[in-house]
Amino acid sequence: MTETNPLLAAPELRSGLARFIRGRVPESDVEDVVQATLADAFAAREAPAEAEELRRWVFGIAKNKI
Repeated sequence: MTETNPLLAAPELRSGLARFIRGRVPESDVEDVVQATLADAFAAREAPAEAEELRRWVFGIAKNKI
């Protein structure tokens, strides 16, 4: 099993995701999409190691969820 990138647990990433998702889905679905996005990111076998690449990758997952 691979080691989890600590950047995935950063509060700034979560709040940024919520801002990105808000307005694109009904407000009642925002937290569900954030959770589904982060669950997929945590479950991935590999994730980018560099912070900005990781952020773009996670936001790409969110875009697909939306």
